[in-house]
Amino acid sequence: MKLFLKITGCVVLILVSLYLSGGYKRFIKKRIAEYEGLVALLSHLEEKISHFLSFGEELWRDFRNEEMEKCGLLPLLRGGEPIHSAFEKCKDRLSIAKSASQKVYAELRRLGKGYLENEIQRVSEIKQALEGQLSEEISESEKNAKIADALIFGAAAALIIIGL
Repeated sequence: MKLFLKITGCVVLILVSLYLSGGYKRFIKKRIAEYEGLVALLSHLEEKISHFLSFGEELWRDFRNEEMEKCGLLPLLRGGEPIHSAFEKCKDRLSIAKSASQKVYAELRRLGKGYLENEIQRVSEIKQALEGQLSEEISESEKNAKIADALIFGAAAALIIIGL
């Protein structure tokens, strides 16, 4: 009976390790998808204001992005909420880095107060900063996933060895 409990405990530790590892990988994918969604949103904004002089909820009528829908940003924008205000309400639901989130919010607050050329340039700068963060996240994600796997499975292996 004692051997059965030890084997069951080992199996449970391995399953928990697999679950934690998968959860971290899902988090990384979600974070990257949110960065991509924000970049796409800003590209859409840049295009609309430079070519069509659209404003308000008209800007977002034909934009689709699953991650921006999930976090609630697009529904707020389509409801007429200013972009900085909508982002502020949704930033806690985003998994992007807090420092990046604060910088984006600060820059979005400055939108809508200048001439068209300045607004397009500001949107482009925000987009470029997010693209830099995105490329950094992508390059670091594989390494971070491997480190997390090693730590999680190493801890599980250590507990199994100690338990046996």
